[in-house]
Amino acid sequence: MTWSDTRRYRGPVPTAAADNGLPVLRRTAARAILLDERGFVLLLRGRDPGEPDSPAWWFTPGGGLRPGEESMTAAKRECWEELGFVPEVLHGPIGRHHTAFAFNGRWLIQDSAFFWARVTRFEPAPQQWTPLEERFILGWRWC
Repeated sequence: MTWSDTRRYRGPVPTAAADNGLPVLRRTAARAILLDERGFVLLLRGRDPGEPDSPAWWFTPGGGLRPGEESMTAAKRECWEELGFVPEVLHGPIGRHHTAFAFNGRWLIQDSAFFWARVTRFEPAPQQWTPLEERFILGWRWC
């Protein structure tokens, strides 16, 4: 069994989601914490495309697993799609995070596995942004 098979959240829909009537998507995700040689972490910056005036936030590269995909494979795929870079070695998962949030007109209930890698600093060159990513990713920064 993979991480996503054994730890998928099956709890109730949060009250806020039930109250506002948004469709609910439950998903398992994988994220990558990439640290350069000086200890800086690469973060992406985005904004909810369904709420263009909403404040932007910083987040690690990553996203939802495809059917049958393992978490580490998904983390590497997401790095390639979002950054144009695949770490040679990812360690982990080192932790997991459960969250629920409104995004792009629906409520996401998400369980994320986190992996990490030490990398040589690079300039991201996204390879396969989806139309949604093109609308919500504003940029990136080594922090």
